[in-house]
Amino acid sequence: MFRIFLDVFYILQDQIYQLMISRRFSSLAFKTVPSEEPISVLIASIGNPEKGYKNTRHSVGHYILQKIALQNGWSIGKRENQQLFLFQSPSYMNVSGLKIRDVWHKVMQESRAGGFNPALIIIHDELDTELGKIKIRKQGASTRGHNGLKSIQKYIGKGYTTISIGISRPESRDPETVSNYVLGKFKPQELEILNEQVVPKVETAIRQILENGKFVTD
Repeated sequence: MFRIFLDVFYILQDQIYQLMISRRFSSLAFKTVPSEEPISVLIASIGNPEKGYKNTRHSVGHYILQKIALQNGWSIGKRENQQLFLFQSPSYMNVSGLKIRDVWHKVMQESRAGGFNPALIIIHDELDTELGKIKIRKQGASTRGHNGLKSIQKYIGKGYTTISIGISRPESRDPETVSNYVLGKFKPQELEILNEQVVPKVETAIRQILENGKFVTD
């Protein structure tokens, strides 16, 4: 009898905790909507920490963000102006949500205080998209099983746009083979494809977002 009581107690305790968490961060779970206010964008890449995982397929979002920042003279982790903030998540992919939530909360507050309409863009890898191609999905889209996006959605909901960078899928569907593939480093010829085909596409998309909110509020 006591064991049953204890189990019920722990279940109720967990439900109360989850309710408190959801209420605490409910202000983060919103959708960017069309506004007369100019847009302010947080562009965040997710992947694994640089140490040990630099230039790996799973961290292609970091690679693309770094290239675009370098080409435009932008800084990562430092607000360029009221309209743009670049952020590279330092967390492991599967637990990206907490760091994204924290920086998003800060950017939202600063943007609103400055009279801007905040928007969040996540850059990440995608197995089922061919290397050299990107896919842009608007707010509210499915995570498509991506653990990094699942983690983000857990903390802030679906109010973000994604720029998915294709890394192609290996022929084998064996979980270990796929894991080794995504955690493996890009070959020189693959990096060339990223530099020549992907970076320009993502840069164009970012400029369209900054200029008129394309992919976010259209």
